[in-house]
Amino acid sequence: MSSQCSLLLIWRSQVLNVIRANSFEGYLDGTVRRPPRQITSETGTVIPNPLFSTWMLIDQNLAAALFTTISAPLLPYVLNLDSCSEIWQTIGKRLQASNRSRILQLKNDLNYISMANKTMQQYLTEIKMKVDTLTAGGRTLDSEDVIIEETNLENEVARALHSAQLSEASVALTATSSRGSSRQPNQVF
Repeated sequence: MSSQCSLLLIWRSQVLNVIRANSFEGYLDGTVRRPPRQITSETGTVIPNPLFSTWMLIDQNLAAALFTTISAPLLPYVLNLDSCSEIWQTIGKRLQASNRSRILQLKNDLNYISMANKTMQQYLTEIKMKVDTLTAGGRTLDSEDVIIEETNLENEVARALHSAQLSEASVALTATSSRGSSRQPNQVF
């Protein structure tokens, strides 16, 4: 389920980026409301509302685009819905619980990540992947959250230096103890 949640977070982010880039976010969040199908003209006759036709064209194209990206297990929950806003909200409700638990799990994983038998590059890549997944899920992290605990990273560096059999480990650790002080907020690696 964890890889599925990660994929869903990435899917959500990708869909939102495309929708926002084309200024259609109001159709997803419901702020662009469905206009009445018909209106009364100045002469008092009921006529088709041209705004409804435009709204329907855009909304149904967005709904069709969403359907092409939704996985098979979610399709039965959204196929009978009338607007892309209803589709988006339903998907959000269905995924909210798993998304919330996945984010808590990722934060926990981030706190207890260990270098173990990894190279420094593999270790930092693993941290970045977890941070990217959290960001895709709508969570922004301060650089302090990414750094985790300074002592944890220093212990990992000390272990790496020891395995490399460097004699001046204290010098290397001193150089790393001030890391992060020049980083900007939300800057990741």
